[in-house]
Amino acid sequence: MLRVLMYDPQLKNPDGRFIATMHEFISTFAGKSASTEDFRRIVEKNAGRSMEWFFNQWVYGSETPSYDFRYQLADADGGQTKLSLTLTQKEVSESFRMQLPLYVVVGGQNRYLGLVGITGTKPLKTSIKLPMRPEKVLLDPDRSILAEIRQ
Repeated sequence: MLRVLMYDPQLKNPDGRFIATMHEFISTFAGKSASTEDFRRIVEKNAGRSMEWFFNQWVYGSETPSYDFRYQLADADGGQTKLSLTLTQKEVSESFRMQLPLYVVVGGQNRYLGLVGITGTKPLKTSIKLPMRPEKVLLDPDRSILAEIRQ
């Protein structure tokens, strides 16, 4: 899950931040005792942001979400396509938050769009314009997030 959350398609190696995290952790603590907080500090350094929410939920917490994902595609101006999506997070508290990878399938290939963030159990409804009409839209197709996803 950390790898997906640290993924950056703008980098030459999109997994570079995650790989740097793992290398730094191994080299810093080789042959030494390391705590979860030691690991978290290195994750945050390489992610460039606080990951307290992630560790509180996934390391120290016990909730496991499920998701209902629905989408519609419609023609938009200038040959674009409007993607309207609804994402509902279930079986968690109202403070539980997550970011899930969103992909479109174009020409039979998965293309990464970004992360969709959601907090609590209120359905998230949003729309974006795409420069192409995808064959379909996929939420976490590689099953990187510990959750049940219904599409």
